[in-house]
Amino acid sequence: MAQCIPLIAGNINNELRSVGDRLHGAWHDYYRLYSSFLRPNSQGKSSYLYGSPPEFVHQLEEELAFITKYETKIQQVRLAMSRAHGELLGRAPINTLPTEILARIFRFVLLVQPCSLEDLPWELNTYHLRYPDFLAQVCTLWRRIAVSSRSLWCHVDLSPYVSYSDKLITRAETYLTRAGKLPVELHVTLNDDWDCRNEHREYSHLYSMISRVSDRVEMLKFALSGPGDFQECHKEIFSRILLGEESALKKLVISSESDFANSFIYAEGFDPGMPYGDDRPFELNLTQEQIESAFASVTAFDLQGVFPLWSSTAYHGLVDLRLTSTGDWSQINETELVAVLKASPGLRILHFGLWINILSPEVPRIAPVDLQDLQVVNITETSNHQGSTCPSSLLRLLSPGIKPLRLSIGDIYEHEAGLVTELERFFARSRIARFFTQGTFPPVDVFLPHAAYLECIAINQLEGHDEGEFPPTHLSIGGSFPHLRSIIITHSILFESELRSLVNCCPSGVVLSECRIIRGELGAGCFSSQELSEVFPTVVVDHSPYRSKSSNADWDILD
Repeated sequence: MAQCIPLIAGNINNELRSVGDRLHGAWHDYYRLYSSFLRPNSQGKSSYLYGSPPEFVHQLEEELAFITKYETKIQQVRLAMSRAHGELLGRAPINTLPTEILARIFRFVLLVQPCSLEDLPWELNTYHLRYPDFLAQVCTLWRRIAVSSRSLWCHVDLSPYVSYSDKLITRAETYLTRAGKLPVELHVTLNDDWDCRNEHREYSHLYSMISRVSDRVEMLKFALSGPGDFQECHKEIFSRILLGEESALKKLVISSESDFANSFIYAEGFDPGMPYGDDRPFELNLTQEQIESAFASVTAFDLQGVFPLWSSTAYHGLVDLRLTSTGDWSQINETELVAVLKASPGLRILHFGLWINILSPEVPRIAPVDLQDLQVVNITETSNHQGSTCPSSLLRLLSPGIKPLRLSIGDIYEHEAGLVTELERFFARSRIARFFTQGTFPPVDVFLPHAAYLECIAINQLEGHDEGEFPPTHLSIGGSFPHLRSIIITHSILFESELRSLVNCCPSGVVLSECRIIRGELGAGCFSSQELSEVFPTVVVDHSPYRSKSSNADWDILD
């Protein structure tokens, strides 16, 4: 039977070609005849129609009816052709896909939808729908698939803000029902407004909802906004989540639009013994033992300005740790940071942006912490004990293993001898596969001795330097990078000589996005796109919209 299929298809193809040839010829003659009616005589009328008998008028009416009828048939033929063509190319209408494939597509769509709960005050009339709701409204098929796909409904938003609290609770009830018994991702926005400050405001419905869902919360995101301190409703919400009988909490995210700094989570009446102060404590009506127990299951922290105590066992056994500051610096003693790192030897991802206090510069250099599974290090603006911004104070504390490492140094930082030294040491004890830098670029000779592992360099907001600012070896190439596949440069201004040096590093992998390249000397003007392609034919100028994002945005995604 399988051998007959090509034969049948071949016969159909021959017949289609024969019928098509006859149709093309007949249509050509038909069009040529009727288009002649358009040629006017000296009076401006069609010469063929002048003096025509009544029978010709009748024939025209029949032909008009014929053409009108065939317009529909032509649409049907076009649709049949498009479907056949799509099937032959492996394409098909989305609704012909199997249910499980559509459900997976829905999940991918949901993953890329950013949660905009913090924007609610400006979108009260539009926010109540999210992607699962939209998917469930497209058609009966999509609604059936969406409603039955429990994983689509696991993101629950809540807020004490009175204008939309009840609507969010109602929606949460629907989502929790559709999610079945799956763990949920709970996102709570805590606005610093008069609602939260009103001690007589009734939050019983919200508190009841949080208590009922607390045992199922696998990821909790607290979004803090406003300039004030923590209010009682903030503390009550957080306490109820932590009091779940069997905590499923794996990840805690605390983000802040306020200038929280050195704000620590601990029990009321507990003395944390902070030598550098605790600006706005997040004191909970729980015992310290209850807080520690609630954090015991957490393997990932993403914290901005608000943290468990540095001495807490919450930092034990983490695989993902992100500690960053708000507009005001949070700080940690060097010895405390070392203890935190040692408590999680299996750490895979580290984001860091705190002020490191080196209490006694005379103390011998601390040995780097052994982190064999470390694969991502992302340093935002950090400070050493003298107050200057420099990532070296963290790098010297880390000793990664043999896994390929992605190192990002974000924000604008100072180029100093200490950084170059620590970078060189860090490269020597690591296998850095990807390196992201912003604002400045270390000398290339730092990388060369360790180039065997380097695959990608990403540079952002780099501005060209005159020859006197850095030594001639800053971008000079004295060797090769055998595995370097790409150098991605975004939002930068470079001199021609600097770009040429980078092209020498990676002849066929340099990508520019939103960059200007200055000819020769300062003041000689910039290359146009055409000129750039002629002088640097292997350089790719990328205008893709996704390049507007940071070129290391996906480096946290591990296999």
